Amino acid sequence: MFGTSKKLNEQADLYKTDITNLRLKLRGETEKKEWVDWVGMFGEEIKEKAKLTDEQRQLYLQGLIEKIECRFLPKTRDHELEIHFKHPIVGDKLKWNDPKVKAKGYKLLEGSKTTQIRVEKRDGRGK
Repeated sequence: MFGTSKKLNEQADLYKTDITNLRLKLRGETEKKEWVDWVGMFGEEIKEKAKLTDEQRQLYLQGLIEKIECRFLPKTRDHELEIHFKHPIVGDKLKWNDPKVKAKGYKLLEGSKTTQIRVEKRDGRGK
């Protein structure tokens, strides 16, 4: 009984995400608006990411990532990943209009859409 209920809840979550994504596509709004909508949809769940199913994680990442490029660095035998996000979230910041009175709002200072990560080799192959 509990397994069926869990599966139905997971399927409902997938449908809700699909509906939200379709609404965003239909509206055709600017990237900033899409980002705000995406944050609104997933922001409350940040602490719950560890509980997501593989399918939900995939949907979540599709909302964030445009593409990932991988380069092999023969000198060090490492790999370098360049992650291209859909929105400028790398190093973005909130600047409060009045830090003491949050109700006065804030400005979003855009960050970058890309970041790089180096993945070092883990074994002694190819020395």
